[in-house]
Amino acid sequence: MCTFEALSETAEFARKWVPFCKKFNIEPRAPEMYFALKVDYLKDKVQPTFVKERRAMKREYEEFKVRINAIVAKAQKVPPEGWIMQDGTPWPGNNTRDHPGMIQVFLGHSGGHDVEGNELPRLVYVSREKRPGFAHHKKLAP
Repeated sequence: MCTFEALSETAEFARKWVPFCKKFNIEPRAPEMYFALKVDYLKDKVQPTFVKERRAMKREYEEFKVRINAIVAKAQKVPPEGWIMQDGTPWPGNNTRDHPGMIQVFLGHSGGHDVEGNELPRLVYVSREKRPGFAHHKKLAP
C-alpha cells in the first residue's frame, strides 16, 4: 500500500515537475539532485520567470516530500481491519501472502497529462499474484 500511495503522489508531482524541466531544460531531472546543486542561476541571464517558477517548484517539491514521509509514517501502523481503498473496498494486498495480481495505470494513455495538457510518460503500478503453497521467490534456470 505504501508503494501504491507513493506512486500516486509521484504522479501528481510529475504533472508539474515534467513541464518545468522541459520549459527550462533542467538537468539533472531528479528533483532531489537538482535542488541540491549550488548554482548561481542569475549569472546566465535566465528567463525573467525562471527564478519565480523555480521557487514555486521547490516549494511544491518540499510539500511533496512531506506527503511522502506522511505515507511512510502511516504505513508503519497497519489498521487491524487492513487498508481501505478510496472507494471503501478493502485493499487487495492486505494479506501479503495471498492476494490477486494488481495493475494500476497512474499516467499514460488518456489521462496522464501535465498541467500544460501534454501527455506524460506512462507510470504503472504492478504487484504480482501471491498464493499459499506456491514458491514465489524461485529463479528460473537458464
